[in-house]
Amino acid sequence: MREVYVLKIFILTVYIVLPISSVYSATLVINQTQNNSAKTTNQSETKETKNKKQDTTAQSQSKTISPTSYTQKQKGNAETFETPDDRITKAENLEKQRRERVLQAIDEMLAQTKAFPHPVVKIKVRSFVGDAIWNDQEVRAREILTEEYRNISLIKLPEQEDQKAQAFKGRELNQLKRGLRIELLSLISSHDPVLADSLLSEEQKASTGKEAEKKMDMLYAARSLAESDPEMSARIVKETMKTGLSDFISLPLIALRKSAPAEASAIFNEALSASRASNNLLEFGKLIPYILPTEEDLIWGRNYLADSQRAKDAGALIEFATALLVQQLESSQVNSNTSPTLIQREIIIWRSLLKIFGDVVPDKVWMVNMRINSLTSLLSKPPREQNTRDENKLSPADTLKKMIAEAESAFGVRRDGLLSRAAFEAENQGDIDQALFLEEKIENKERMVVETSVILSRASNKALNQGDPDIALSWARRIGMPNVRVTAFARVISAFQSVRKKETVSLLLDELLGWLDNYDNNSDKVAGVLKYIDTFAADDLERGFIALGKLVSAANKADLNPSPKPFRIHWYPEFHDFKKSLAPLAKADFERAFQEIQLIKDKELFLLVQASLCNEYLKSNKPKHVPKATR
Repeated sequence: MREVYVLKIFILTVYIVLPISSVYSATLVINQTQNNSAKTTNQSETKETKNKKQDTTAQSQSKTISPTSYTQKQKGNAETFETPDDRITKAENLEKQRRERVLQAIDEMLAQTKAFPHPVVKIKVRSFVGDAIWNDQEVRAREILTEEYRNISLIKLPEQEDQKAQAFKGRELNQLKRGLRIELLSLISSHDPVLADSLLSEEQKASTGKEAEKKMDMLYAARSLAESDPEMSARIVKETMKTGLSDFISLPLIALRKSAPAEASAIFNEALSASRASNNLLEFGKLIPYILPTEEDLIWGRNYLADSQRAKDAGALIEFATALLVQQLESSQVNSNTSPTLIQREIIIWRSLLKIFGDVVPDKVWMVNMRINSLTSLLSKPPREQNTRDENKLSPADTLKKMIAEAESAFGVRRDGLLSRAAFEAENQGDIDQALFLEEKIENKERMVVETSVILSRASNKALNQGDPDIALSWARRIGMPNVRVTAFARVISAFQSVRKKETVSLLLDELLGWLDNYDNNSDKVAGVLKYIDTFAADDLERGFIALGKLVSAANKADLNPSPKPFRIHWYPEFHDFKKSLAPLAKADFERAFQEIQLIKDKELFLLVQASLCNEYLKSNKPKHVPKATR
């Protein structure tokens, strides 16, 4: 019996280190030995022997499970080794299951939105779905996107909206439709520019609006397409130039300057040459915004002429402007028969050029001022000319005192308006404390918070431009509007990042998220948390996911459809770009993001968020063989 016991211990030890095939053989030996043992002896194992056997078996099992090399698979009492190929297959199966689940969610969304009452949400959700499934189900995707593009023209105002003003949640109806068309054209063009082109042409033919409005729609579409399809964007701009320049031509050119700078410059110079040939000052004036510093340039303090091509284009613009000035100054006369409207437009053109003249040819600024003075002298005197003259003679301090006195003597809404005007005048004079003091007197507290946030944001930005991020932070910490506060903090954080103050950056990110978390649960908070995700999630995924959880919690407690206000625009789900917000989170950990959003209670918000998330997932995980649309 002792010999049999020793043999068992030896075989169990071998079981620990042998591969699975050997384990199986060893198991057979054990069974055979046990059978032979039963035949040669009538003695049974003692209780102590059984306990020792169980302990030895348990030890062998614990040693054979390695977190890096083995996976425990139950096949009776056997264990198997997971090879690298096994792990790849397992990952592929998980990915396949995830993709099937996403496609199933998409089918469910299509079914739910087929007769969805909210037209904007319906169009956006279905268009995101069509964009997402293009590589899997191209025919179906084409049908969805084409149908929804045509449905835009059918949008009508809900009964509870302001029918007289033709406004949809504070947004003008035609402007809303234009935005949706541009958004869908951008999606369609990324797959098939020919289809996008045909839909745009179809829309323009069906439109009964004025030619100027059609051009505006086309140029807004071109701006939207500049990043995804610069070739088509440029083609649309050139098409609109055939019948003259639109007031909005600079919009797509500025966008094209980022994605296709050479093409944007070529179109700009082509338009400039046409203006030079016709000697048309008003046409020429439409090109000035392309050269002027953008809002983004001003916010970040960038030199708008640092780019050599942009500087060259600015030189060409100023060369033509100088030729016009010389021509006008040599005549020594201004046509007194010119309408006041045209004179005012020309004054605006020359004033907008002052900045570029000062930066490119400062020695010729006097010519611009002389032309402005000549034009100004022709304008008819306004009714309150004498009062205006008196006000112009007052010092800035006296002007502000007069404005404050006028506000203090008024009542109700008018008083709030005059206080607001005085507050912004104080801000322009650099007296932020006075501006905030005046804002505190405004009776409409919601208006007061909005305007105070704007003033504080400007003060913070000014401090940053002066190289003082600590002062900028002190102003930012007083901002009451969530989305404005996030923007101000983002600028300050960027300043600290540039000097590698990682610990300060981390503390500010946590401080900002904590402040948002403690804010009242309303649509402003939701907008602020989304702004936080938009701004920081790509570089800090963990904080991005934490913010996503706070977003869901806030959205479930907030009124996402607040009544429109005359002095502000509320945040509404149907007007937010959730794809941009969710893109980094979807790519980093789709499962985590997908599970988090399942907790959203608001139906419209849930559909928009889920459609956006599924869109980002499918577009980031394309099939191996993707059919390419031909131009």
